[in-house]
Amino acid sequence: MKDHFFISETERLEKLLNALPTGIVIIDCNTRKIIDLNPQALAYFDLPLDQLVGKICTDHICPAEKDSCPILDKGQTLDRSEKEIIIGDGSRIPVLKTVIKTELDNTPVLIECIIDIRDKKIAEEEHLKREKLQTMLELAGAVCHEFNQPLQVILGFCELIQRMQNLDDQMKKNIDSIATEIHKMKSLTHDLSNITKYETKDYLHSKIVDIKRSSGNS
Repeated sequence: MKDHFFISETERLEKLLNALPTGIVIIDCNTRKIIDLNPQALAYFDLPLDQLVGKICTDHICPAEKDSCPILDKGQTLDRSEKEIIIGDGSRIPVLKTVIKTELDNTPVLIECIIDIRDKKIAEEEHLKREKLQTMLELAGAVCHEFNQPLQVILGFCELIQRMQNLDDQMKKNIDSIATEIHKMKSLTHDLSNITKYETKDYLHSKIVDIKRSSGNS
């Protein structure tokens, strides 16, 4: 066993990086190829070391930013940002990545510190859903309150007109159609008042709230 005082700087650094609970990737600045990873980084990528070493960094790290490295291409000394990495099955996971430039054995390298933030992203999405649901509930309550009384008044007038004796057949059909649509609107306000979750559906080129599914009436 080597004495602690005779361990090289590189070996000492390797021991330290391998012990960290954070993913560490070392990249050659000249070739932009991955030259080493610690065990935690390998666990994130779910790939063996020999399938990552020698690969261009953008094959697995920051895949959307070829030739746009904040440090190598834009001259920054430190980069700390949310990115994505491509793991073994081809899917992408969000990470918080911190990168610095340094030298190892006289070779300029990037040391990239990677933290898996999937749980953080899930928590943020759940929080956003709760906020959207609360906003939707408040809006739905206001709509129901403002619509119900006018709808009831219109429906009442329809019923009064339907009782009139001098209506021709076409007028009766028209009034019946109006009453039918009013009942549909009342059904809609009923669904709005019973919303319990936030669900959307595709509409044209965007998404809108799916009232039926959000109220549990799908």
